[in-house]
Amino acid sequence: MLLLRGDAGFIVFKKGSNPELQERLDTLYNKIVLPSYLSIEQQRKLTKTRYKEQLRNDPITMEIDGVIHKFGYVDPLKDIPSASKLVRQAVSHMEHEDYRDLHLVLKGFKRANRKLSDDLALHIIRKAHQKDRLDAIINCAKQVELTGFKLDTPERLSHLLVAMQTRAVEVGFEADPTRKALKQTENVIDLLEFEGEGHRPSERSKTQRPFYHEPMFLGLRLNLAATLAVKSQDGQDVDGKVAQYAEQLIHFWPENTGILDLQPDAAYEDPQNVKYLLDRDDFLYHVSPVLHGLQMATKVVDPGLSMRLQNRADALDNEIRQAYEYDERLPAKGEVMYLWLFNSEELLAKKKADEAKRQNKELEKRKAGLIP
Repeated sequence: MLLLRGDAGFIVFKKGSNPELQERLDTLYNKIVLPSYLSIEQQRKLTKTRYKEQLRNDPITMEIDGVIHKFGYVDPLKDIPSASKLVRQAVSHMEHEDYRDLHLVLKGFKRANRKLSDDLALHIIRKAHQKDRLDAIINCAKQVELTGFKLDTPERLSHLLVAMQTRAVEVGFEADPTRKALKQTENVIDLLEFEGEGHRPSERSKTQRPFYHEPMFLGLRLNLAATLAVKSQDGQDVDGKVAQYAEQLIHFWPENTGILDLQPDAAYEDPQNVKYLLDRDDFLYHVSPVLHGLQMATKVVDPGLSMRLQNRADALDNEIRQAYEYDERLPAKGEVMYLWLFNSEELLAKKKADEAKRQNKELEKRKAGLIP
């Protein structure tokens, strides 16, 4: 019998806040995580039909803090659920307080030798963002060796950094949410620069510079620092961060160059690299805050540095104008980001008009007796 203690580094899931979440956690724990503590020989034995009868009479046992768990024959085609699907579903049912244990779920996932795909990582970022728990993502990234949550592709990192911005963007860059977003962004960039061994990108995912020197990511940091200075500090660079971040940005960003020209053509052919930026909506979503940051910073720094920033802003503005086309559909996420940053009145007016259309259609259906 294998004896384990919960206080000796053994992974133990906490109780979920709702039955749907608890069901997924229980299945993940019992079907995926617990068997990973058996020896390789024992794990293989569980899936061999020749041991089926033997295991029925004498199952493999494991004792954890006084609780005995028994393991019988497992049909690998029918009895082992998809760990990725379970994690995806669990995260979808997590409430704000459940994210305190996200690192445990991902530790169990990695312990069972499962790899976090880009699709699953982006899903986790989106769901954590919806519950205002991006801090849980940073926590998992800091424990990358245990959780497997790597920031090792441009798209994964960009989604996280832009998600950090949106709370500040949506409230017009009020001081507190902007400071919070700036601190989170600084933490991530510093993590990659000074503790980034576990986040090292593959050859396919490498960009022209290390991620912590890429202008498209440094521009997101500058946006928060500069906009905070303009809107909450009377345009004063009180801690010198705007000038510092602006100088670093232009050092790695050649003049007269747009964002799309910062990477070689081959990088746009690979979904593990920056191919996502070729999508018009994704480009607007991820890059509009960079342009906003350049424009805000020109109002704060000295004239010489301001001119150099404006040079990059002009090149980027041309790219963004080509990507942005107004149409009658409900705005996608990129258009929403662009409008919030550069024309919030237009966005609000469009939303108001869309709501009026919806109400008129509903009224017409009621008159026609189609809605009670």
